[in-house]
Amino acid sequence: GYSPANYQPSPKEMQDISNGDVYFSIGVESEKAFILPKLKDLNEEIILIDLQKKVMENHELLFIGEDHENHDDHDHEEGEVDPHIWLSPKRVVTIIEAIRDYMIEADSLNKDIYNKNANEYIKQLQELDEEMENTFNQLKTKAFIIYHPAFSYFAEDYNLDMITIEEDGKEATAVRIQNVVDFAKENNIKVVFYQEEFDSSQAKIIAQEIGGEVVEVAPLSGDYIENMNEIKNKFKKVLE
Repeated sequence: GYSPANYQPSPKEMQDISNGDVYFSIGVESEKAFILPKLKDLNEEIILIDLQKKVMENHELLFIGEDHENHDDHDHEEGEVDPHIWLSPKRVVTIIEAIRDYMIEADSLNKDIYNKNANEYIKQLQELDEEMENTFNQLKTKAFIIYHPAFSYFAEDYNLDMITIEEDGKEATAVRIQNVVDFAKENNIKVVFYQEEFDSSQAKIIAQEIGGEVVEVAPLSGDYIENMNEIKNKFKKVLE
C-alpha cells in the first residue's frame, strides 16, 4: 500500500483528479506537496474545499509534536496540524456535513437525497462512536504501542495513550527502541501495532524483545465503518 505521507499521483491520476468539479482536501502531506499546487493549473475552475478547516470549526485539531504521554513524535515539522482526522468518528461527522452542504449548494434540486444519505451515515458514525466509548471506557489498560503515529485523534477521543516507535518520520534509534521496550515491560504490554504502509521490522524487533507479537491495523481501508469496527475489536482484544 501507499502512505498518504509520501504518495505521489501519476500524471494520469492528476488528470483524473483535475477533471472533477470539486476536490475535498483532508490535509495529508501528499495533497499539500503534490496535488493541491498543481490542481488549479490543470483546472482553474475546480473548487477546493479544506476539510481540516471545516473540522476545526467544531473540534480541536491536534498538532504535530503534541504530547500523548510524551512519546508520539510525528512525521512532520512541529507546529503542523496532525492530518489523521479521519480516525476520529466525531470529526468524520463534521466532514460528512461539509460534503453534504457543498453538494446541496451545487445541486439544490437533489437536496432531499443529500440530506437523507448524510443523515443515515451520520447516525452510523454516532453509533460507532458510542460503541467505541463504551468499549474503551471499560478497559483497564489505556496504553498501546504503534509504529507510525496515525492514531492521535483516536487516542484522544477514547482516553488512550499512544506510544510510537517512529521518530520524526524516520526509523527509531537504538535508544528509542530500548525506551519503548522498557515501557512495554513496565506496563505489561505484549502487542505492537503496525500499518502495512510502513516497514514492520522495528515493530517486530520490539515485539520479540518483550515476548509479544505484532498486529496489523489498516487506517486506510475502504469501508470506513467496517474498518473502524475491526480496529476497535483489535484494540479491545489487546487492551482488555
